[in-house]
Amino acid sequence: MVIGMVVTESLGYKLRAADAGLTPDMFTPIATTAGFQMGIVAPAGKGWTTFMDVVEAATSGDDIRFGTTSPELSDLA
Repeated sequence: MVIGMVVTESLGYKLRAADAGLTPDMFTPIATTAGFQMGIVAPAGKGWTTFMDVVEAATSGDDIRFGTTSPELSDLA
């Protein structure tokens, strides 16, 4: 048995990209050591005051873009 500490993101795309024959189901999460929230900010001129405003804008066809630190986080957003 091996106990390791990884960033959750590494068990997704990065695990597949490593092509080491490993899959997420080969890992058993034991504990989370940090919790993070995603913050969404927009220019005041957009007029959005709630997340539902953003959802309505997207549903109406507005282009919604997220700036993140990695492509994987963009997919999650």
